[in-house]
Order: sequence, then C-alpha cells, then structure tokens
Amino acid sequence: MSTKVFSEVASTMRSQVFQSTASDMQTQIFQTAASNLQANVFQTSASNLQARIFQSLNSLLAANVFQTSASNLQARIFQSQNSLLAANVFQTSASNLQARIFQSLNSLLAANVFQTSSSNLQARVFQSTYSELRAQVFQTTASLLRMTLVQSTASTAAYVQLGGRSTVSVSSTHVVSSTATYFAGFTQDVLQLSQFTFTVRNAGAGGSIDTKLQLSADGTNWYDDPTGKVETLTTGRIFTFTPGFFTKYVRISSKKANAAGSTLETYAQGHV
Repeated sequence: MSTKVFSEVASTMRSQVFQSTASDMQTQIFQTAASNLQANVFQTSASNLQARIFQSLNSLLAANVFQTSASNLQARIFQSQNSLLAANVFQTSASNLQARIFQSLNSLLAANVFQTSSSNLQARVFQSTYSELRAQVFQTTASLLRMTLVQSTASTAAYVQLGGRSTVSVSSTHVVSSTATYFAGFTQDVLQLSQFTFTVRNAGAGGSIDTKLQLSADGTNWYDDPTGKVETLTTGRIFTFTPGFFTKYVRISSKKANAAGSTLETYAQGHV
C-alpha cells in the first residue's frame, strides 16, 4: 500500500493511515500552509513500514508512527518553521527501527522514540536553532541502541543520562565590549548535578577580560560567588571556576579589563 496525503491551504488537517495485514506500506503526509497537522500511521502485521511526515509552515505538528509486529520500521518527521513539534515513534516487536526527527527553526521540540523488544534501534533527533529540545529514546530489551543528539546553536544544555549517571557539557562564545559593567553570560541550571565547573578562555587577539562567577536560587536575584574571585584573563589565558555554594543557577559575568575588546569562550561541564 502506498499513500500520500497533501494539504496546501491554511486549515486543520488530521490524517490516519491503517494497515492490518502483512504487506509493505509507504506513507507520506505533507502540509505546506499554516495550520495544525495531526498525523497517525498504524501497522499491526509483519511487514515493512516507511513513514514520512513533512510540515513546512508555522503551525502545530503532532505525529505518531506505530508498529506492533516484527518487521522493519523507518520513520522520518520533518518540521522547518517556528512552531511546536511533538513526535512519537513506537515499535513493540523485535525488528529494526530507524527514526529521524528534524527541526530547523526556533521552537519547542518534544521527541519520543520507543522500542520494547530485542532488536536494533537507530534514533536521530536534530535541532539546529536556539530553542528548547527535549528528546527521549527508550529501549527496554537488551540489544543495540545508537542515539545521536545534535544541537548546533547555543540553548538549554542537553542532559545525557547513561546508566543512572547524568552529565552535561555546553559551550558559548561572547564578544566582551563594555568596561563599565559586567555582562551576564549564559545561565546554567545545575540542580541535577553534584559536580560542576565553568572554564573560561580569552580567545581574542588582544585585550584582557575580567571574569567572575555569580549564583542564584531563582534565576532572577543574583550575587557574586562567596569566594569573591575575579579572574583577569589575558590573551590565551584559561581559568576554571568552581562554585563556593550550591544553588540552582550559575552564570559567568565578564567585562573588559582594558580599552581593547576581546572574545570570551565559556565551557560549562558537570556530572552526578
């Protein structure tokens, strides 16, 4: 069975495709105008399922792909405009699952990939613009799991949980241009971490930078780290800050130490 569903004008589109007997199914669902899209693809018998769901304009996309019998499942879900994307891919029987979920503009992406039987799972979740990314990949039976999380623009740091161990690693670059006031760099939530550091580096060609660590319990009211440490970074110098107190939020603040401007690189890293 091959199915294509198109919508090119602004409207609400709901599309459901079902297949209950053994065969090959290829499904493509497209929406090119601003509206809501809800797409569900179901397959309950052993066969191959290929599902592609596309949305190219600002709107809500809710996409679900289900497969309950042993077979190959390939699912691709794309969204290219500023909007909310909620994507779920389910497979409950032993087989190969390949899932790709893409989002290229500033928005919220919630992606879930589930596999409950022993088999190979390859899951890719992409987000290329500043926004919040929540990605969950589940596999409950011993088998091969490959998971790649890619985010190319600075935003909320991705937490990775491996066998009960949580880690975080994120970096940012900022051009320091003020000598009068400190600039507040990106803020890191460290509530889930037991160890955390900010490593800073003067990456500019000239000029020095004054840097210090600031803490906050609510993300609004900030104060300097109790160590009172202000580190002056000359060109190429690297320094690592460790918070003196434990609070939910930590950030690096910086200003020029002399008339010449420079570029500050910041690396936030932590683990449980």
